[in-house]
Amino acid sequence: MKQNSEEEKSIGNNNVGAKMLKLMGWSGGGLGKNEDGIKEPISVTTPIGRSGLGVKNENAATPIFKMKVKSVLNEMRNKVLASVDNVVNDIVFSSELSNEQRKHIHLIVRHQYKELNTHSYGKNQNRYLVVRPKLDNKKLIRCVLSQGGSTDKYGIHKPGTLSVDFFFPQE
Repeated sequence: MKQNSEEEKSIGNNNVGAKMLKLMGWSGGGLGKNEDGIKEPISVTTPIGRSGLGVKNENAATPIFKMKVKSVLNEMRNKVLASVDNVVNDIVFSSELSNEQRKHIHLIVRHQYKELNTHSYGKNQNRYLVVRPKLDNKKLIRCVLSQGGSTDKYGIHKPGTLSVDFFFPQE
């Protein structure tokens, strides 16, 4: 019996939940027919990183942020669609973006830009996001050949023209 009075003190007689339980016949102890359920009330905790409605989050993906990202992605999409023989450069987003901002860029590209692809690299503070055009092999080869066989990112070598030094350069 002493345990019941301690529980009532911890819950409090003015507690709405305790009043409702008492109206339903609860006199203390565990919940349920055999009184073997939970004995302590479920405590409310505030989730870390959540402040509630109306709080301004500096790292949030705000409508202005989304609009600027879509503008950059539209420009990239237009270049990809217009390019026949040019390789469109990747866009590298800063590691200063928050997880939420990177997440929104991933989602925007996935759902609205079928010509583009995203990938995040790095860990923690050094994590950054790259958006690149999706290129099929034929288009990629045509683009690289039109630029003399090599670009900043790609190079084409005829079969049998590579030496061992290409794979294992001397230091």
